Amino acid sequence: YVVGVCVRTTGALLTITDGASSGNRSVGSISGGGALYIFQGQAVQNGGEISGNTAVNFGGAIEVRMGSFQMNGGTISGNSAGNWGGAIYNDQGTITITNGTLTGNSSTLGGGAIATGGSSKNTINRSVLYSNNTNQNGGAILNTGTLTLTSVTLSDNTANNGGGLQNQGTGTLSNVTVYGNTAVTNGGGLNSSSGTLNVVNSSLAGNSAAGGPDCAGTIVSQGYNLIQDSSGCTVSGSTTGNIGGEPLLAALALNGGSTLNHAIDTDSPALDAGEKANSAEPERRGDASHIEGS
Repeated sequence: YVVGVCVRTTGALLTITDGASSGNRSVGSISGGGALYIFQGQAVQNGGEISGNTAVNFGGAIEVRMGSFQMNGGTISGNSAGNWGGAIYNDQGTITITNGTLTGNSSTLGGGAIATGGSSKNTINRSVLYSNNTNQNGGAILNTGTLTLTSVTLSDNTANNGGGLQNQGTGTLSNVTVYGNTAVTNGGGLNSSSGTLNVVNSSLAGNSAAGGPDCAGTIVSQGYNLIQDSSGCTVSGSTTGNIGGEPLLAALALNGGSTLNHAIDTDSPALDAGEKANSAEPERRGDASHIEGS
């Protein structure tokens, strides 16, 4: 069923440091994980690249089932899944991604890069997810679990709904840039069709969709957001410090950090418009993942 590595049982630990895993394929009808299947065990990726893997079912690169996966730097790219999670599918497990790059991944049924199950916990910090796609919902991420994004960029992802993010669980976005994503139907940037999605110090701009270019559904604002076009979504909560307009962002590039992001122009209305208590770490102070600027 699994043609990569299988990490099974509580206490099992696999650590991959600056390695590469590519060209593996899972043909399991129940499980997935083209390169890595984690069942109750733990796996850690320290740098390196997991690329070009496929799964007939879940998790083109990785499936986490009641286990944990930790990514510290590195890249997960060009993987594909016939079901959910082009790069990663998390079912009742825990994933933590820091300084990671997920790009060029694809899925058929949802979560071009990441798909999360209802009991899963998912934390992503100082990372970029770009140019991922799915035929259904969540070009970068389909969330039905608990999701926390901090200083993350979602860019140039595509889906039917939720070009950047499709939320059906509990999500919190802090200092996040959602820019240049596309949905065929609803929510070019974000589509929060159910559950709760909290957004603070973040930029939703330059996205496109037939309904709700930058956001669709309901988002709970915690203040200091730039939302270029909120016509397709209901914005509840605190709107203190919220602004509109074109953020004037540059193309993805390395701007002093370890992952690509969108630099913010000195003429942007978002510059110095954020709440300093929630501003991003100094590593990413050149980009728009918070709307304060440097």
